[in-house]
Amino acid sequence: MSREDAVRLILIDYLDLHNMSLSAFDRKSGVNKATLSKIMNHKHGKIGVSGYILELIAKGMGMTSPELEEQIIKTQALFEKGEIQEKTYTDKDKLIARISEDVKKLDFEDLKILHSIVLAVDKKTLKSLDIIVKNIKNMD
Repeated sequence: MSREDAVRLILIDYLDLHNMSLSAFDRKSGVNKATLSKIMNHKHGKIGVSGYILELIAKGMGMTSPELEEQIIKTQALFEKGEIQEKTYTDKDKLIARISEDVKKLDFEDLKILHSIVLAVDKKTLKSLDIIVKNIKNMD
């Protein structure tokens, strides 16, 4: 496992633990969202993640650079032993999982209603849903 992949796993765990989006971490750490997205999507390039970016990531996580470096080495070692698996899920995967958990809480009648809505979905309904979601995002 590369250092960059270890950083990605550490970031995924941190974001999950703190229920934080990349945008929120961008603001907290000072690393722009484009750079964070490259790390999260295995697009860190031939030169990897710079020391400066690692310092900002460490700062955003509330730790020092040596502490992050120690965490990187520990993550690589655990991966080599097979004690942790590479995580490849994205924000979309997390959202689907969250929705799935919420759907499991519905009773049978609510599930029937939800099923009928899904079956009846058309372009106009999807457009309305898109507008609602965009408005919710703008409220943040």
